[in-house]
Amino acid sequence: AGRRLDELITVDGRRWSEHAGCREVERLGRWQGTVRHSVPGNTAVTVNCSLSRLVPAEAGPPIIAMVATDLTGRLQALETLRASEQKTRSILRVAPIGIGMVVNRVLREVNDELCRMTGYSSEELVGRSARILYPTDEDFEFVGREKYRQIALKGTGTVETRWQKKTGEIIDVLLSSTPLN
Repeated sequence: AGRRLDELITVDGRRWSEHAGCREVERLGRWQGTVRHSVPGNTAVTVNCSLSRLVPAEAGPPIIAMVATDLTGRLQALETLRASEQKTRSILRVAPIGIGMVVNRVLREVNDELCRMTGYSSEELVGRSARILYPTDEDFEFVGREKYRQIALKGTGTVETRWQKKTGEIIDVLLSSTPLN
């Protein structure tokens, strides 16, 4: 309180008075943006800033309120998530077995090998019920009951079943499932 913004804020390597946001506060009375802010110890944090002039320019010296939210942790978490997703996609891409990820028995991701095995493209499978892969409702329902029973008991479920390829050909598959959460 009572200090010049140049004493408090270094934005993107410059003093606040040299930043375009300073001129916007002078002109419009407010500014909002995401910037890199230098902090003691020669480190920088990513900050979302919102500044508002509380007193009209013609009424005297500027009184400015600033709210700043440190986004550094959130951005690091997003980068960690991105790296994890990229790793998962790499595993899916190179695995020599068919892999699909389902939520409530709806296919959310499939790898190339699963597509090759079934004759469907990923576009034809993703977003569809896994029912598309079974020759009968009975097969689909049996797998659901048995796999989820095993998962409840042991944390993973494995069942031998039949799938129907896009061509209509029936193939035998060993289906294993483990919850990711």
